[in-house]
Amino acid sequence: MAVEVLQVVQLSGSFCGGNVITIKSSSSQNNWAADQYSDIDDEPTGTIYEPSAPEDYLIHNLTKLGMGGNSWTSTCHIWKKDGGMPTEQFHQMQAFLPELKAHYDRIKAFRFTNFDPLKMDIRRAPQGDAVCDEIDRGMGGSDLSQLFNKSKILSKTSTNGYVEPLLSPLRHPLFCQNMNKYLLDIDYLIHDFGNTCRHLRKNTHARTVFVDMGASLAFHGKETSPAIVVMDLWRKFGIQFDHIYAFEYTKQDPQFVFNAIPDHYKSAYHWYNVGVTSDELGDQNPWNILLENFRPDDLIVVKLDIDTPSLESELVNQLLNNPKLHSLVDHFYFEYHHRQAELQRWWRSSGDHATVKQSFELFYQLRQKGIAAHSWV
Repeated sequence: MAVEVLQVVQLSGSFCGGNVITIKSSSSQNNWAADQYSDIDDEPTGTIYEPSAPEDYLIHNLTKLGMGGNSWTSTCHIWKKDGGMPTEQFHQMQAFLPELKAHYDRIKAFRFTNFDPLKMDIRRAPQGDAVCDEIDRGMGGSDLSQLFNKSKILSKTSTNGYVEPLLSPLRHPLFCQNMNKYLLDIDYLIHDFGNTCRHLRKNTHARTVFVDMGASLAFHGKETSPAIVVMDLWRKFGIQFDHIYAFEYTKQDPQFVFNAIPDHYKSAYHWYNVGVTSDELGDQNPWNILLENFRPDDLIVVKLDIDTPSLESELVNQLLNNPKLHSLVDHFYFEYHHRQAELQRWWRSSGDHATVKQSFELFYQLRQKGIAAHSWV
C-alpha cells in the first residue's frame, strides 16, 4: 500500500464541525502502475444501470473507435460525422448539446416557490413530497428525462436516477471545440435531484455526507474550488450536507482555510490537512470513516482528485471491490488521469496513467455497482 507519512505540527483553532490542522508531510513513494481493468462484463445488469444507446455503443466498441490502445489516444473524433459512431447515436449526441445548455439554464433560473433551501433542508420541508415534484417541474417535466426527450441520451441508475452519458472527452463535450474555455467547466454533470429528494423524504433520518479527497481551497487560481461549486449546486436544490470531510495533503495556512470556507458550511466542515492513504486499516483512509459511521440510507457523495494516480487507483479499486461501499456511496466524482491526447499537455507530468479504455471501463463498472460515477475536472 502507498501510505503518505505525516507529522502533525500544530492544531490551530476549531469551528463547529471539526478542527483546522496544519501538517508537515514527507513525500510518499508510489511504485505502482495503473491497474488493468478487465473487459466489460456483458452479463445483464438488471435494474442497477441502464446506459443510453450512445454510451452503450461506445463502451462496447472502444477499440473499433480507436480508443483501445496503450498510447496517448485522441477521443474527440466521435463528435464528428465521420468519427465512427452509428448515425442514430451520432444524431442523439448532436441533439444532446442544446438540451444540456437548456438544462443548465433551468438550473440557474430555478427557485422554489414556498421553500427556502438556504434556511431549511428538504428532509424537513413542510410541503412534503410536493417539494420534489417542484424540482422535476423546474427541470422540464414529470422527471429529469423529459427535457432530454429528443436525444434520449441520459443513462439511468436504479438508486440515484438519471446521470450524464459516459462519452468522450469525459468532461464537458464542448471541451472538444474549445479546450481552454471548457477545461474546468462542470456544467455537463447530470444530477437527478428530484429522485434524491424523494429518497431523503422517505428516509428523513438519513444523514448527508460529502467527502472531498484533494480539498485544496486555492484551486488553480480560481476564486471558488469546483468542490464548493458542486456543493452549492446540491444546496440550491435543498440538499444540505450534515458532514463534510475534507482531506488535503498540501500544507495550507489555517486562517486562509477558515476564511475560504463559506460561512454556511463551517458548522459541517471537518478540515484535515493530511493526505489520504489506501491503508485498509488506516484512519486516514476515508473509506473507513464511511464504513464505521454511516448506513446505506444515508446520502454519501465523494470526490477524489489528489493528482497522485497510483494512490487514486488503489482507493478506487477498494471502492470497486467492496460491496459494503457500493451500498454506501451514492455519487462519486473522480478525475481519472488517463492517456487522452487532448489532455496530454495538462496531465503528462502527473505520473502513471491508465489507458482511455481503462478509464471508460472503470466508470462503467462503478455504475454497474449502483454508484453514480462522474468524471471530474
